[in-house]
Amino acid sequence: MPGSINFIPGNDSLWFTETSSNKIARIDPSKKISEYAIPTAESKPLDIQHGPDGAMWFTESGMGKIGRIDSTGKITEYSVGAANDAPTALITQSGALWFTEVGSGQIGRLTTAGEVSHFATGSGQLTGDISNTSDGSLWAGKNSSVVRLKTDGTLREFPLPDVVNTGQIFGHNDGVFMGAIKANGQGAILSVSATGQVQEYDLPAKYLLPIEMAVDPGGGFFVTVRSCPPGHSTSMVWRLQLDSTRQKLRARSHSR
Repeated sequence: MPGSINFIPGNDSLWFTETSSNKIARIDPSKKISEYAIPTAESKPLDIQHGPDGAMWFTESGMGKIGRIDSTGKITEYSVGAANDAPTALITQSGALWFTEVGSGQIGRLTTAGEVSHFATGSGQLTGDISNTSDGSLWAGKNSSVVRLKTDGTLREFPLPDVVNTGQIFGHNDGVFMGAIKANGQGAILSVSATGQVQEYDLPAKYLLPIEMAVDPGGGFFVTVRSCPPGHSTSMVWRLQLDSTRQKLRARSHSR
């Protein structure tokens, strides 16, 4: 089962994690696929990102490690905590790797030299994803809130009224957009400012949690959604265009 996928600028390669088979894979410009076994068994690789040193870095959610793979396929692993700390998503910021630890509720920082530090995020469980914004802050979602961490360790937490679960989060200027689902089953995209102001944009159907989002050239979103809870709604891809005059989202669905 594939996990995350990432594109490396400059060499036209696609790298992705194979969570179930415990491998990292690469597709080169000729469409040849190369697979690289992770030395630690049952590591459950999830997210993979382009690191500050030009290599690819990935989370090993089953073993409390972060891995590094270079262009030759050589893998180096770094222990960042206990196996049940579950490092999940990571991002490059200020020359280091920052990652969520769903099991421990912390945000971690790993340098390319292997130095590790951890930052508590208060009570409540992190839901996994992490993003950064133009001011250099790190953002991560919880079930009913979102946290904003500065690289000096300063943390702020903003409540998300009526929200019971969050999905993907990504930076937009000095704030973030994030997927969410509310207590009544209504799925939504939330816009959260650097000061915690929240604007909600409901999806056209209930029981759908946005788990992946991308902004298209027209200023809209392509959104993949997952039934939450499972079985209540059909998973689809939506294109959502913000109508700023009405503060609503207009949607067009694409079957998955």
